[in-house]
Amino acid sequence: MHLVIKPLKIFSNKFLMDFTQGALGDTASGEMPGANQLSESEALVLLVGTLAMTFMVLVLLIFVFLYQRKIRRKQRQLAETRARLQAKELEAAYSFIEGQNNEKQRVSRELHDNVGSLLAVVKLKVNAQVPQDKKATNQLNEVLDEVLKQVRNLSHDLGRGIFKKRRLDKAIREYVETITGSTDLVVIYNSFGLERNHSDRLGQHMFRIVQELLHNTLKYARAKHINLEINYLDSSSMNMVYKDDGVGFDPGMRKPGIGLKNIQDRVENLNGKFYLTSSLGKGTEVLIDIPLNETEL
Repeated sequence: MHLVIKPLKIFSNKFLMDFTQGALGDTASGEMPGANQLSESEALVLLVGTLAMTFMVLVLLIFVFLYQRKIRRKQRQLAETRARLQAKELEAAYSFIEGQNNEKQRVSRELHDNVGSLLAVVKLKVNAQVPQDKKATNQLNEVLDEVLKQVRNLSHDLGRGIFKKRRLDKAIREYVETITGSTDLVVIYNSFGLERNHSDRLGQHMFRIVQELLHNTLKYARAKHINLEINYLDSSSMNMVYKDDGVGFDPGMRKPGIGLKNIQDRVENLNGKFYLTSSLGKGTEVLIDIPLNETEL
């Protein structure tokens, strides 16, 4: 079977000759006629080859564009997955700390209500018996009194929580270390005056506020850096400044989420003031001022 290729009729002889002369230049005078000119079939091959090369370049460019778009989509998906994992890790750390505090409260109640009560009953029974040896009975009473005292002290220490007496600063630093150790966030935390005593109620509220702010940043802001400052300048007030470099949002176009609502409720519970400023592409800043009274010291 023989395959015969016939010149396409869509190109006129004049068109092919003009195309050939444009590609190779006009023949110089004095040259032999046809020395630098192509036949119609050769010109057709050259034209088809040029069109084929152009088509291949276009296909290659389209392929590169689609491939890059696919890579960018995969990168976005990876970033979103990482953000979700970071949020879950943060929630796990939050639950762990909350569980520790609840367990301490439970142990405190058990010590006070059960163990303390049983020891008191033992002491009453010992004193109700006719003493065979008064000296031994007195010694036993002294031991029971000391055990009751130690149980009450331990119950009291556990029951007053993890934030009383200079524990707030340490708890926040440990929490920040947990976040920076398990995520790509860079958190710069500074405090002043937190070595002073404060109530457990104030400490718990402030700690939960920090947790909510970090959680919101990880979940929504896609930030790289966070600056957190807590200042206890005098006995009359405590203030917090929180900034991130995330995507930001328009507060006027969106209702506060559960996280922000919880923060506002805690600040209100402390009779404080809550200020939030944010805009698209410029991150978020939160300022909190808490007035202190004798019950919070």
